[in-house]
Amino acid sequence: MISLISLIPDFPGKYKFLNILLQISPFKFHRSRYGPLLTGDKGDLTYSFSLAGAYGTFIRDEIQQSPKESVFIDIGANGGLYSLIAAEANMEAVYAIEPNPSTFCHLVTNIARNGHKNITALCTAIFSNDQNLLPLGVAHNHSGLSSLVEPYNSNVKVLTSNSKIFDALLQLHRGPFIIKIDVEGAERYVLNELFKSKIESAINTMIIEISERYHSTGEIREIYKALSNNGFSELRRSGATIHYDAVFQRLASK
Repeated sequence: MISLISLIPDFPGKYKFLNILLQISPFKFHRSRYGPLLTGDKGDLTYSFSLAGAYGTFIRDEIQQSPKESVFIDIGANGGLYSLIAAEANMEAVYAIEPNPSTFCHLVTNIARNGHKNITALCTAIFSNDQNLLPLGVAHNHSGLSSLVEPYNSNVKVLTSNSKIFDALLQLHRGPFIIKIDVEGAERYVLNELFKSKIESAINTMIIEISERYHSTGEIREIYKALSNNGFSELRRSGATIHYDAVFQRLASK
C-alpha cells in the first residue's frame, strides 16, 4: 500500500477511489509518485493529488533543473511536496511557507519523515501587514484551495508577515533565489512584498500559479505588469488558458 497508491492508473472516479483506499490504509505515510513520503488528511484532495502525480511534471522539472546553489522559497507550501523535491535536488536551502496551522503540522511531519535538514518551515501568510491575524478561507476537503481572498466558512486565523521576513534571508544566503507562489488569489500581495524586500535583486526565477478563479483578466494583466516592471518575463507555462503554472525569469538587469 505504501508504494502502490501512487501507481493507480487514471480512470473516471480515480480520486474518490484513492480517498477510500487512504481511509482504510493502515499506513500513516505513502510514497508519492513524485518521490517523497507524504502524510496528510485522508479526505483531502490535495493530498490525493500529491500522491498520484495529478499536478504533472512541469514544476518538478523546473525545480530539478535549477542551479544547485539556489535557495528555494515555497510560498503556499501545503504539505511540502515541492519543498521536498527541492531539498532532494540538493539546493542550498529551502524555505517552506504555509499559513494554515493544520496543514503546517503535516508539512513539518513530512519534512521530518523524509530526513531533510536543509528545509526551514514557517507558519505564516505573506501580506502587507506584519504580525497581524487574518481570516483564512479553508476548503476542508481540498486544502490547496485555502485562501486569504476566498470566503470559505472558516474560523481559522493566520499570522501574517511582510517583506521583513525575506530581508533576513539575505544575511544567510547570496542566492540566486527561486520563488514558487501558489496562494489562491493573493499573488499581488506576495509579489508586492517580494519586490519591496532586500532579496529582490537576487531573485532569478519565479514559478507562479495563475487562475481566473480568483482574478479578472485585468487583474492578471496587473500581475504581469508588476513582474515586467521588475525585470521578469514569462518563459513558459503549463495548464489551461484560465488556470496554469508559469515560469518567469529575470532575463536582464533592471
